[in-house]
Amino acid sequence: MKIHACVSCEGFPLTIQIFCGKDYDNHHFLEIMEDIKVQTYGRPRTRPLEVLADPAYDDVKIRQYL
Repeated sequence: MKIHACVSCEGFPLTIQIFCGKDYDNHHFLEIMEDIKVQTYGRPRTRPLEVLADPAYDDVKIRQYL
C-alpha cells in the first residue's frame, strides 16, 4: 500500500489517499488533485498555485493538466 498526501506550504493535509503499492505514482496524480477542496469565502479552491512533486510525477499527461 502507498499513502499519497497532498499538503499545503504550511504542512496542513489537503487530501490523503491510499492506493495499491504496485501502481505507478503518476497514474493517481489527477485523482489526488481533483480531491483537493480548500474552503474560502466563495467557492472552494481546487487548483493550487504551485505543485512540488517527486520526479516520478514527471509525465506528459500531468504537465498538460497543470
